[in-house]
Amino acid sequence: MVQKLDGIDFKDVVDYWKNFFPELKTENDIRELLNKTSGLNSDKLKDEWRKCQNNQEYIAYIEKKLLKDNKGEENLIDDIINNLPQHDFPYINFIAPLLQAAFNKMKHNFDELDIIQNKSLLLQAMVISCYRSSYKMFFRTLILETNVAKEHGWLEGNTSESRADYFKFVLLKDKMYIKSLYNEYSSLIRLIQNNIENYINYIYDIIVATTEEKSQLERKFNVSLGNIMDIETSFGDSHNGGKTVAVIAFTNGIKLVVKPRNMVLEQNFNEFINKLNKKVGRELLDLKYARVHSRANFGWMEFVEYKECDSKEQVEDFYKRIGQYLCILYALNAKDFHHENLIALGEYPVLIDLEALLHIGKEEKDKESIHDLAMRMIGDSVYSIYLLPTRSLYSENNGQVNTLDIGGVGGTTKQLSPLKSVKIIDGNTDNVKVEKDYNYVDIESNNPRLNNEIVSSDNYIDEIQYGFQHMYNWILKNKDTFLEMVEEYFNNVITRVIVKPTMLYTELLSLSYHPDLLRDNIHREVFFNRIGMAEFYNNPGKIALNEYQDLLQGDVPYFSINS
Repeated sequence: MVQKLDGIDFKDVVDYWKNFFPELKTENDIRELLNKTSGLNSDKLKDEWRKCQNNQEYIAYIEKKLLKDNKGEENLIDDIINNLPQHDFPYINFIAPLLQAAFNKMKHNFDELDIIQNKSLLLQAMVISCYRSSYKMFFRTLILETNVAKEHGWLEGNTSESRADYFKFVLLKDKMYIKSLYNEYSSLIRLIQNNIENYINYIYDIIVATTEEKSQLERKFNVSLGNIMDIETSFGDSHNGGKTVAVIAFTNGIKLVVKPRNMVLEQNFNEFINKLNKKVGRELLDLKYARVHSRANFGWMEFVEYKECDSKEQVEDFYKRIGQYLCILYALNAKDFHHENLIALGEYPVLIDLEALLHIGKEEKDKESIHDLAMRMIGDSVYSIYLLPTRSLYSENNGQVNTLDIGGVGGTTKQLSPLKSVKIIDGNTDNVKVEKDYNYVDIESNNPRLNNEIVSSDNYIDEIQYGFQHMYNWILKNKDTFLEMVEEYFNNVITRVIVKPTMLYTELLSLSYHPDLLRDNIHREVFFNRIGMAEFYNNPGKIALNEYQDLLQGDVPYFSINS
């Protein structure tokens, strides 16, 4: 292993940090950026660095709480870990002490939850979810350490594959070796520990809230739910302490989508659409929506299943409804209705994520360049809603420009991602390494099918225009009624503000899991000041600070405002 070097001069550390900000010309520029973005000044940086170099308290905690001898103690998840297919979870032994500590701590709380049908099965699913959500944080570090162990001759076996297995299934079980890794990568261990504990607490909160709301959920969705079988959380980005969209599966075959926020906006939108359907009568096609139930910090939504169209007429009606929805969303200044936020339910498009309705953008017209003006004009058009096919452009360092269609009725074929992502090469050998390569973006459930073939919106432009124009004309003729409805249903509701593209945040998070940044907290703290680069010559203010704090926790920053 690469050992920490004692007695490193602080100036050497500052020189290392300069590599994070190649766009900035001087050390003073870097200091100014850090101070503006996160409030890190020279004194704070030095103090944080000293703390990282004198980490005995955390090392003692690791030895006492995480790596203690558990003989004779009941351990909730030993059997689960030992029975997992080892080649599907090759690095599970690395995080086993963290899993054991976190799950043992929560045992009493989960014992009291009677709504869980099979606690052993749910526990296994939770362990697997923790592994998968933590994997992105640690896999590069363990690939590095595989190669370090190989260089030192610590791996046993006659083949490259058997030596790789020795690292995964023998060395990662050795307490002295694990202790050395935990000590070296203390920042990584804190991140994984925080991720696991946040996940367990979130699942517990979901179960408690669902138990409390069960009778109302059954009335709202007109179903009998039964007990909870499973909770899946691999949907979308994490916000506000590791919370993601989840799907609960019940014993009676019902699924409900859970969101970690109130869904008053969706609730009101549904009432708005219901009233609009009645107002327009036969002038326009009726629109469908996903039913929801909302409370203070949680919302439940019916699980919308994809359904094919039965006839060409249904396909035509689907795209007419897309046109109607496009007009409504345009009138409500909506954004972010890309391919993941739409489900094709036969002849009905169903919107499943409405958090960016009534979007409020940032405008600085007095400082506007020609490029800014052009972008604002696009931003004020229906194109910016992302419901139509929307090709986003991405430039690479070599000047190559790639595109990706992420529109609500786009992405009709499997697409090559325009940006390279991390890929593991020779993962089953001790020659394992990481490279960047293009991955494919899968087809979603957003486009209609007829006879098992996707029917592209390219062939139904007239239908989309028809729906848009007829909805637009109805609003013009009934402007006062429409405005009264908007005021009635959308006054003082919480809506999301999209400050920067999600891809920017996720790329920064991915880069932050490089082994060099996971030894000491201070390196990630400095690195994430890159989020303030866009506003460096202005004042980043509180937005950049909040982005910075969310990124440090491993979350995609999330902002909201009252309408």
